[in-house]
Amino acid sequence: SPGQKVMPPPFNDRCVAVAGRCGHACEPHSGNHTIPHCLPNGYINMSSLVGPIPIQYNRVTPVFLFSYVLLFGFAVKTIMLCPGIFKPYRRCHFYSPDMTRSLKYILVVGVTGGGDEGKGTMVRNTIGMVSGLPPACRCRFVVANNEEGHRLEMMTCWDKFCNIIAAIPNFGGLTYEENLRQFTALWCEETKNM
Repeated sequence: SPGQKVMPPPFNDRCVAVAGRCGHACEPHSGNHTIPHCLPNGYINMSSLVGPIPIQYNRVTPVFLFSYVLLFGFAVKTIMLCPGIFKPYRRCHFYSPDMTRSLKYILVVGVTGGGDEGKGTMVRNTIGMVSGLPPACRCRFVVANNEEGHRLEMMTCWDKFCNIIAAIPNFGGLTYEENLRQFTALWCEETKNM
């Protein structure tokens, strides 16, 4: 038969046919049984084992269509995600207190991370949020601090900061909001080098 089933290892008690040689395992090739692709000297013709390999190109229509679809998808995503590149974003170049008249409130949320941010970072962020109060604001201005660590010392720090804000006097002919803005601006300037 052209092929013989080989039992699993160990192969100590059996012979194994050498690749590229004609004949059955452990016995010489007999003349009355011909094996295809076998030469008379017992070797297999090399032209039957190896031959020219046809070169395959990917310059075919399905590959071109696939590439065009990928490029088209990338172009669409670029246009959708980067509108500022192709069309200028309209925004106001000036501020007027009347802009806040139609708003019910302005909410500014500051997030304090887990254990890696301390009280100083929270106070700095909160001062920055409070100093963002627009001048002569016609709506409510709400500052919220989202403390993700739920730490008691941050709550105490927030309470102390709120007490400081509430204790700012209304003097000098200015409104409370104007005094608050001046206070936070001065606080930022005085604590820059700390």
